[in-house]
Amino acid sequence: NGPTIGGVKLTLFGANLGPHPAQIDVSVGPARCAAARALPDVGPDVFECTLPPGTGGGLPVEATVGSVRITSGPSAQFSYDGQPLHPPPSL
Repeated sequence: NGPTIGGVKLTLFGANLGPHPAQIDVSVGPARCAAARALPDVGPDVFECTLPPGTGGGLPVEATVGSVRITSGPSAQFSYDGQPLHPPPSL
């Protein structure tokens, strides 16, 4: 899970993602992640991206690597945290 304002790093772990793992596009629900990139120093099929702003829960995470599209199953879906916190009104 992550904040509704986005901006945090989301790390994805895969396997056998083909010969072009540096070419990746990631989305959470309908929103595309920014700055998706491979992390070869961490592992051959490990990626990260910057979470986009959003709301809701049970959102699929979808990664397209080269021409291969992978969608998360029900146990690996993403949920944004509840409503953002606001400071209490001044009295």
